Amino acid sequence: MATPILTMPILLSPTDLNANPKLTNHIAVLANAAFTRSQEADPEKWYLPSIRFPDTQSLLDMLGPRGVMAVMLDEAHVEGEEVPFVEAVDGDGQVRKGRLVACAAAVPWRGGWSKEGAQTEKGWEIKAVCVDGDARFLKRGLAVKLLGSLEECLVGKEREALRQSALDGASCGSGDGRRKGVLSLWILAAECINGAYWRKRGYEAVRKSVHSGIWSCKTSFEMVVLRRDVEFEM
Repeated sequence: MATPILTMPILLSPTDLNANPKLTNHIAVLANAAFTRSQEADPEKWYLPSIRFPDTQSLLDMLGPRGVMAVMLDEAHVEGEEVPFVEAVDGDGQVRKGRLVACAAAVPWRGGWSKEGAQTEKGWEIKAVCVDGDARFLKRGLAVKLLGSLEECLVGKEREALRQSALDGASCGSGDGRRKGVLSLWILAAECINGAYWRKRGYEAVRKSVHSGIWSCKTSFEMVVLRRDVEFEM
């Protein structure tokens, strides 16, 4: 089994993805495979395969104009393995080529499934966190790396927004006189699939509700809204 040669997380804007339809298509395919894999343990509850993105436009619609997509590629060439490579331009302007193995996105938070909290809650929603099902890429912390990269990016966006608008009410003073800001990260999750996963990563449940007829569910499931607040120096 070849050892993966993984890139660092590469951050992409909707404009980047619009200009790179091959990569965008591979992200949609990866997400569909990952969502199906997460539901395979209970075929009586979920319709399989699970189609998260029926086409690339649905992925772009999810991101909207302000979303951010993070990806990781495996640049190792495996003899005899016919896996198409994609290209992505990293933060240094270098074109990286490899197999898409992980992705995660962040979009402005617009409230829960029924838009509850949309008028009062602020922050960013983490979405489409997916890793290739090959054993070479599972349990290697790829999702954690992507989430860390997105968090750093979003903190930068929030810090700049606070500085530009001088929203003193969005920050608080500390004992040493330094100002701090808070970035709220949100998750919508099926409790039975990955609620525990997000709690282990510091997210706390805000509210729960029962839904049916969505997310490829045949019966019903408990949807949980989770949040994690990230404090940062101004």
